[in-house]
Amino acid sequence: MFDTDFSSTNNTFVNQDRLIMRLVILSIIASLLAGCATQPGGRVTASKPPVAISDPIDRLVAKLSPPQPPPDQSFTSTGGWGSGTFSIIDLPATASADEVVSEVMQRWHFTSYKILEVRQVHIPTVYWDTNPSATPAALVDTNVGEKIVLFFYTGPDTKWNVRVYDVEPPAP
Repeated sequence: MFDTDFSSTNNTFVNQDRLIMRLVILSIIASLLAGCATQPGGRVTASKPPVAISDPIDRLVAKLSPPQPPPDQSFTSTGGWGSGTFSIIDLPATASADEVVSEVMQRWHFTSYKILEVRQVHIPTVYWDTNPSATPAALVDTNVGEKIVLFFYTGPDTKWNVRVYDVEPPAP
């Protein structure tokens, strides 16, 4: 009764479906390529190199300060200044920086030393520590090279906690 050929109509729908799928795939590929494109002018730029810090105490503070963690690790400890071993110096809370450094130099058997500078620094122990307490830092010239002494009073039981660091040369 009805003698209609649907094959050409069916092929038209199949061709339209294929065309739509091709357009979708091409738009996905174009989006991916656009996201991976280089900087304008065809150059790929690297991150800026770290700025050289000339002051030895500032270099140590930067080294001991914890880096910002990746976004997926929001509350993890990063070690640094708050971790590690230290010496305890048995002096009263009223001891001066010169007295603490002198005791450290004698205990560590430095035969000669000269305190070049003493100042307060702020070294966070964890990256979310936005207001770290002040810690005295002394730059000391010794018979075996320059050292930085960090020290803080923790109470009558543990007295003065002290850490001594070698002065590292500035980055080139």
